[in-house]
Amino acid sequence: MNKETNILKLHYDIHEPIDAERFLNSFSSFVEEYSKYINRRKDEISEEDYRLYISSIKDNCILVDLAPAADILGSLMSVRDHLTVLMDFAKYFDDIFDYFKSAGRKDQKDIKAEDIPYNKTSVQHFRSFCDVVKNNGQINISVAEYEDGEVKARFEYNNKDIQTAQIGAEKSLYALDLKSDVDYRNVVMFLQQSNTDDSKLSGTTAEKAKIAEISDKPLKVFFASEGDTMKIREFKDKKDINLFRIPFVVNVNVQLNPNGNPICYRVLSIVDILMDEIET
Repeated sequence: MNKETNILKLHYDIHEPIDAERFLNSFSSFVEEYSKYINRRKDEISEEDYRLYISSIKDNCILVDLAPAADILGSLMSVRDHLTVLMDFAKYFDDIFDYFKSAGRKDQKDIKAEDIPYNKTSVQHFRSFCDVVKNNGQINISVAEYEDGEVKARFEYNNKDIQTAQIGAEKSLYALDLKSDVDYRNVVMFLQQSNTDDSKLSGTTAEKAKIAEISDKPLKVFFASEGDTMKIREFKDKKDINLFRIPFVVNVNVQLNPNGNPICYRVLSIVDILMDEIET
């Protein structure tokens, strides 16, 4: 590696086993947002020069050093210019985090889709970035200069702030889903796993559902309507009916990971409940 290499450090300081799929989604979501940021500046900088490469992975929880291609492969641009761009991106990402942390506070009023400064894809990326931290730990982002390894910018996000920001992202997705077109209409959904309390509009949920037309895997599911969560509650309270055998016909939006695979459902409406077709 070029000794004059500026480093963008992404540190998952999590002292417990990490779900591999969530980690990959989190990491790739961060890199996707970096790529989008560089693309927006393509008139002033070269996208190829700023393509990120993993320069090292260190045994300190998960500490990934990322370096621009130009620093590793060489470029006519100065290495100091690369440092400035990395610092600009780290600050940009910190601004995103602050926005969603503010949106996720309990005293925050309802979010309107037109007030959200990010598109749905970016909101999904940010939510996936946060999803790797659950009960403890934090994520740190820093930029180190090539000359002496001095850290020029550092942003630390603790567990509480990450969970608040994730709620803010969920609330924002909810607002955007209400405004957007439905991804799938009139598809059949079976619940596979249920919360002990009511179904969730946003936040953290253990509830999962399977929609065979979309994915053969059970995915986390949220509901956009309190009325629909009450419908689910009614079936949870009935001892003579197996909730997991009820076919729900739903209109649903699907959250994708950066690779385009479904990872979460948001049911916009329950259209019908096929009681005559309950599996026995």
